Amino acid sequence: MIAFLAAGSGFEWSTGVKIILITVVSVMLFATVILLVTEIVGKRRVNGTFVVETVADETALTSPEPETDATEPAPAAVAEHKTDEELQLDEGAVVLDDGESEDSGVVVLGKLRLKVRYDRSFTAKLIQSDDILKSRYSELKCELMRYAIKPRMSWSTESFYKGRVTYAKFAIRGKTLSLYLALSPQEFENTKYKYEDAGGIVKYAKTPMRLKLRSERSVRWAKELIALLAGVNGLIRSDTEEVDYRPEYRDTTSLVHDKLIKLYYSGEQVGVIPEGEVKEEIAVAEIAENTASPAAERKEVVEESEPLPERGFEILSEVRAEEVAEAISDEDANVLVEEKAVEPESRQERPKKKKFGIVNVNSLSEHYSPGEKVTLESLKRKDLIAPSTTFYKVLADGRLDKPLIVEADDFSMEAVKMIVLTGGRVIHNIYKDEK
Repeated sequence: MIAFLAAGSGFEWSTGVKIILITVVSVMLFATVILLVTEIVGKRRVNGTFVVETVADETALTSPEPETDATEPAPAAVAEHKTDEELQLDEGAVVLDDGESEDSGVVVLGKLRLKVRYDRSFTAKLIQSDDILKSRYSELKCELMRYAIKPRMSWSTESFYKGRVTYAKFAIRGKTLSLYLALSPQEFENTKYKYEDAGGIVKYAKTPMRLKLRSERSVRWAKELIALLAGVNGLIRSDTEEVDYRPEYRDTTSLVHDKLIKLYYSGEQVGVIPEGEVKEEIAVAEIAENTASPAAERKEVVEESEPLPERGFEILSEVRAEEVAEAISDEDANVLVEEKAVEPESRQERPKKKKFGIVNVNSLSEHYSPGEKVTLESLKRKDLIAPSTTFYKVLADGRLDKPLIVEADDFSMEAVKMIVLTGGRVIHNIYKDEK
């Protein structure tokens, strides 16, 4: 390079000058190499000793703030949830309100108690419906399936289709089961059939004929209309065996965790649980199974009961759940329900949260002898109900072939009818302070 410069300028450099220039250029090249190496190594060690000051600054930023009183509200935590936001629950979350008839409840998320509203799926509504509704659903689903059409469950309905054609849908509103059929309502004007035109609703546009299944007669009419629908569409009926499609009852908590009920934050915080009471709150909600405490046991209040009125019907040796609706009226059955006042040992010791349980009449028929008394304690001894149950309801199912004395906190009307029709007694427990 130096020779080139000398040649280009026509000037001959002395040996000493050449050595000095070579030395300077060499030093500059060496310094450049050192700087490049330092830059490369520094990038590789960005989390090491070359950034100690940066790490220290980050540590200072992320260091915990001074502890505050656990009983004070935590606005920042509440702000994480927006009104009408769907809440996703983990295993540690607790649903405090567990009544299937409620539209809202309270959920414990960490230390927070948030008010929520429920959005129940068709499956959840069916699971928590009474036995009569389940029986009608099962009977008509069997009838539909005999025409070789397939069921498909969505969030709000159950559809029945073949190919690309939907022929029927089930839906539940409140406590009413409805069947929607792919028939034109206008063609059935001035007929015996009672129906509504749901064609104005988008999801029922292809199945506009709505039948409310509130009686045995409405079920018979539904079967007749299903046959007409099949005839119009060339569907062939086969005599297949009856299948029981009635689901077992489950409580709200389990349905929430199985994502069959959605929870939406209502925008209201009920409160904050102090650190030491979080476990106690979960225990009150009865997520973990444990036996009922002696303090929660009931103490009978001895009161003279009025004599039972005479029964104006024949006592049956056997009755089935689907037969009771026409065998006795609700009014006649209600007259035969006895009330028994009960109370906890003290108002302070009364359980803050009821642990709900369900037992079917069919199970009572299988595990009890004629004239035997059914109580919460006897059900636990026979393993027919969870040991932690403090409140239970009797539902109608299957058959009953003996008179029983059944003492419970709640009954479905169909269960009452089954018990009284076979000569038994229905005793409704009522807390003294709830009368």
